[in-house]
Amino acid sequence: GLEDGVLTGLGKVISDSCVVIGGTGADNDLSGHWMIAGPDGVLKAGAAVLVCDWPWKIGVSYQGGYLATEHEGVVTAAEGRRSISIDNAPAVDVYERWMKKTLPRGVSVLPDTTLTPLAVAHGAGGGLDVHVLVHPERVNADGSINCFATTTKGDRILMSVPESARFSY
Repeated sequence: GLEDGVLTGLGKVISDSCVVIGGTGADNDLSGHWMIAGPDGVLKAGAAVLVCDWPWKIGVSYQGGYLATEHEGVVTAAEGRRSISIDNAPAVDVYERWMKKTLPRGVSVLPDTTLTPLAVAHGAGGGLDVHVLVHPERVNADGSINCFATTTKGDRILMSVPESARFSY
């Protein structure tokens, strides 16, 4: 839950050309008992950050493992990590149409959405469009989707698929 704030803070003190590589806490069974490996052992809350600085140019050949699809819209209402609507419709209605399947309500949807996560466009870098994954966590009764990252009204949001995907959505 701290990733957004940590990245925002880092963005205030490091160059836009700095490459940030990392991930988020996880567990083995999607029970919500997230853990992070830190220098003093396993953390149940917090963030682990590694900063490297040297005079040579840094290149990155891996962006995240997912590719954008043609399924795209605009977040029209959001509160923190809860995407309420996309293109003025309940977020889940739009997302389910893109996925061509119905998601369960009130339980973790990560097993159902890992191969089709949402992503928010964040400009371009190195000749590629940059997207930040916004994995859905839970669908609420009102049609909103709790996610593992923040969305904001006006964000361009899309569905992505693994780079290795050989099927069409």
